[in-house]
Amino acid sequence: MADEPMPSRGPLPQVTTEADLLPLALEAAASAGDPNPELIQHITRTRDEVTKTTGSWVHSDEPSYLVAIRGDFTRQRPFPPSPA
Repeated sequence: MADEPMPSRGPLPQVTTEADLLPLALEAAASAGDPNPELIQHITRTRDEVTKTTGSWVHSDEPSYLVAIRGDFTRQRPFPPSPA
């Protein structure tokens, strides 16, 4: 059912430890059509460092994460994303 839009989701739960990332990444992969992705990796940096990778700058030393997931994703993300 690749033509079905992804379900809308509310705010993400707060990540308090790196261990919180894997269940969230697996949930995101499954909702995108691959419940068993090939690879999930992350890095931990400050929010300031992470946001610079996206072209924006947020001056904060709070811990932040970049997560990369490799898999066979079949669902299309609605564009523009639907409001929460």
